[in-house]
Amino acid sequence: MFFKNNSNLRFNNLKSFFRENSDILFLNSSFCFKNCYYAEKFFKFSNFYNIYSRFSNPTTNFMEKKIAFFEKSKYCISFSSGMAAIISLFINFLFSGNIFYTTIDLFGSTLNFFSNILYKFNIISVFINPFNINSLYYDIFFVKLFFIETPSNPLLKLFNIYTLSYISLKYNILFIIDNTFSSPILQNPIIYNIDFVIHSCTKFFDGQGRILGGVALTNNYFLFLNIFSFLRFSGFSISCFNSWIIFKSLDHLFIRIKNQIYNSYIFLKIFKYNLFILKIFHTGNLNYFNYKILNFQQVFINSIFSFLIKGNTLEMMRINSWKIVDNIFLLNTANLGDISTLITNCSITTHISLSFLEKLFLNINDSLLRISFGLEDIFDLYYSLSFAFNNI
Repeated sequence: MFFKNNSNLRFNNLKSFFRENSDILFLNSSFCFKNCYYAEKFFKFSNFYNIYSRFSNPTTNFMEKKIAFFEKSKYCISFSSGMAAIISLFINFLFSGNIFYTTIDLFGSTLNFFSNILYKFNIISVFINPFNINSLYYDIFFVKLFFIETPSNPLLKLFNIYTLSYISLKYNILFIIDNTFSSPILQNPIIYNIDFVIHSCTKFFDGQGRILGGVALTNNYFLFLNIFSFLRFSGFSISCFNSWIIFKSLDHLFIRIKNQIYNSYIFLKIFKYNLFILKIFHTGNLNYFNYKILNFQQVFINSIFSFLIKGNTLEMMRINSWKIVDNIFLLNTANLGDISTLITNCSITTHISLSFLEKLFLNINDSLLRISFGLEDIFDLYYSLSFAFNNI
């Protein structure tokens, strides 16, 4: 799927008089006009020209084209972060009194945005169970938007994109998917007639924990114009430098993810027999729902999985998980998708704002650890994790 078009990634970019090998960074705030006639024409948007870097910059445009190629979409719009992309879509397409469907299996910041910020604008979120199709039909004629995250954070649940897409098309509902956890190497939701696919470029696209960025992709030209007009005046745009960093990182995206998946696959086999692990959550989990969906819409399992630590009491489970995270060989951070292996306790970091009942419902307790595998040598990783478990 990927190798067939791999050479297209190295399309010819603009080269300056100096014939540089690397791609140019256009670190400009604005661009000059040849004369007043062209200035008027540019601002009327008779065509998309570079005017002001808040909404048009050559470096950003090159990055968007390359991400669109990966995701098999026609149009891509970049934002200052993944959350900026989500906020832009919801503010732009929803009005006061609107209802939208989502799941509770989401990133903590997204849940906070739905519950605490959109609520102030009288935009109501209804949490559904996507595994139960009948739950989707409750007041569906009043629903304006679907939003799901698949695989979910942090339990790596997979939802059937094809079924949800069919329902959204049938009832004319805007469908948005957050594809950050999977990356376009493993999954391309846009091919199922999804209206928008969102990525946080901070994760796999950069892959080295350096910058913030986000993108929204679509195949619908009118939806693209709608959100582009919003971006032009909202100021949620990504910086030129961050665009250049992401653009260069995309060259080795496939190589990075391939090796990260290899490391995670090996450790899934090892962790299966670990006496200190109560349960493992990953996309390759052979239950009825995940197994069918994984083989249908993903190429392979993800490079991330979560697991619960054993303990005689809840407090011992919490203490044991902290002992593993606090070892000096792994990076304790809430990010993911880096070339370094990252581990975090989700209950006290990404999902700390959830109530006790919400965590209990999501099966996110104090001993749940999420690990994102990097590119380290497999034996070094084994030594580091063995050292961590020996501290229990």
